[in-house]
Amino acid sequence: TTVLAQHFNCSKRTIFRALTQTGYLTSYNQNNSALTLPEIPTYDENGCWECQGFRFSKWGSLKETIRQMVKNSEAGLSAGEIQKLLQHENIYHHITQCVDEGLIVRESQWRLPIYFSVDLEERQKQHKRRERVMRQQPPPESSLLTKEKIIQVLVVALKHHVTSRKKIMPILESEGVTVSKRGVKWIFEHYQIEKKGSP
Repeated sequence: TTVLAQHFNCSKRTIFRALTQTGYLTSYNQNNSALTLPEIPTYDENGCWECQGFRFSKWGSLKETIRQMVKNSEAGLSAGEIQKLLQHENIYHHITQCVDEGLIVRESQWRLPIYFSVDLEERQKQHKRRERVMRQQPPPESSLLTKEKIIQVLVVALKHHVTSRKKIMPILESEGVTVSKRGVKWIFEHYQIEKKGSP
């Protein structure tokens, strides 16, 4: 607005009055310091657009953008996932505001806060999808769950004909294979090793 005011030799207030009639958009990063006209952006699949380092959302404000992203997500979103989609670091305060204002719902899954739609029916669908996603991922605390470690566990299970997580833990320990219980749980579920009714 400073550049425009200088160019047209008028005040910033005059520029803002003129821009208000256009329905201009403000960038959601860099202190909302950039403006664009609504017909200019070509939004990506997440409803965002970037120009010279300034990022804009088709929903306008950062809070409304977070609300819409969470609402439209397949399986809810973690704070890290929201941050990645927005490509904006300082979002945690805005996420907290969205929760406090009832725009999104925060729940803890696998000790990780996940944000879901406020619509109950949609939230239940997001829950189920998130559970499937989380089951396909190694647990966070199992950072040592490398391919070699997974193979070791599978070899022990085959060698000893073990299909129970409880039974394999002491065997793994005796053979010097260090894996957390949660890591073994993920391996057994991921590779469908454990039989129903196994003790």
